[in-house]
Amino acid sequence: MKPYPKYKESGGDWLGKVPEHWEIKRLGGYFFDRKEKVSDTIFKPLSVTKNGIVPRLDNAAKTDNGDNRKKVCIGDFVINSRSDRKGSSGLSELEGSVSVISIVLKSLHGNPKYFHYLYKSHNFKEEFYKWGNGIVADLWSTRYSDMKNILIPIFNIEEQDCIANFLDRETTRIDSLIEEKDNFIALLKEKRQALISHAVTKGLDTTVKMKDSGVEWLGEVPEHWGVKRFKYLAKVRNGQDQKSVLIDNGGFPIYGSGGEFGRSSKYLYNKESVLLGRKGTIDKPLFIQEPFWSVDTMFYTVIFKNVVPKLFFYLSLTIEFNYYQFGSAVPSMTQENLHNINFSIPNYKEQEVIVDFLDTQTTKIDLLIKETQNSIELLKEHRTALISAAVTGKIDVREVA
Repeated sequence: MKPYPKYKESGGDWLGKVPEHWEIKRLGGYFFDRKEKVSDTIFKPLSVTKNGIVPRLDNAAKTDNGDNRKKVCIGDFVINSRSDRKGSSGLSELEGSVSVISIVLKSLHGNPKYFHYLYKSHNFKEEFYKWGNGIVADLWSTRYSDMKNILIPIFNIEEQDCIANFLDRETTRIDSLIEEKDNFIALLKEKRQALISHAVTKGLDTTVKMKDSGVEWLGEVPEHWGVKRFKYLAKVRNGQDQKSVLIDNGGFPIYGSGGEFGRSSKYLYNKESVLLGRKGTIDKPLFIQEPFWSVDTMFYTVIFKNVVPKLFFYLSLTIEFNYYQFGSAVPSMTQENLHNINFSIPNYKEQEVIVDFLDTQTTKIDLLIKETQNSIELLKEHRTALISAAVTGKIDVREVA
């Protein structure tokens, strides 16, 4: 994409050089601060998110003071003023009301869609929060009285239309590619799970005779396999409080149900183990092969000698956690529920064969997932860079819009 013929200094660090024919003005001269207070019983409550302005989310913070909200009209640009909500903004396609911590801007000039892209650009987001005030840098607010002094580019509406149309087309194309890759990843993950489930319940030999397992979710299993409860394969142990062993640069990882979150001066267990969430994230078992510490939200397992530890991990990935968990606010599991889960299990030698097969196949799938995720990140970076370049005049899109 070619640049404009001539440039000049903008006087604003976040803009850099801009096309020579663009003017640089203060935001406050072109956007009105809509301060009208309304009730959410009359004006539908909205949420200001990184994906734009949407009907209020179920998990959004709510207050008893529903009359103290700001009115939003269709075409207004709304931005969350708090630095810990960076990027939560957008051009509203809805009429309603938002929290008073948001700034609602009514455009007095030009194409609102162009300014939507301008204000959603990476450079503007950084500039906006530079004008904020507060006690700590990651939790301060930017007021309209400060925001209105930010320098923005002003030029004819026809050129704004060109930039907005170009970005509409290109971001839609990029978003479609990202969606296709996300769908591909979902299919790969389904394939991975199906591969594991089939291997640990049916085995690898398609000619072997089958028998009814007597367990509904297992169905038929190889005739020579046994069906055993979890408690005959491994023992569940509780994690312990980490306060006495938590230390920077400790020699051992500390795990909770959300994964590793610290380092420990001691280990709680030093053999291969499968970690299972007790509270919080309960559906993501971890296979650990080094000494570790686990806390109260994460069970660890002592795997019996007749079981290949990695096979027990693959078995754990087949647990229907949604069926066994209890507790609606915070998902939870109990030792009793885990101990009573039934698995089909072959002899030790066949366990090793299945593990070797699954290690090889899942590694291939995981590599493909990682490559696809990397390509998605590159597309997102390209999208961000393209928006910033177009709205600040670093590329001339007038002939391709």
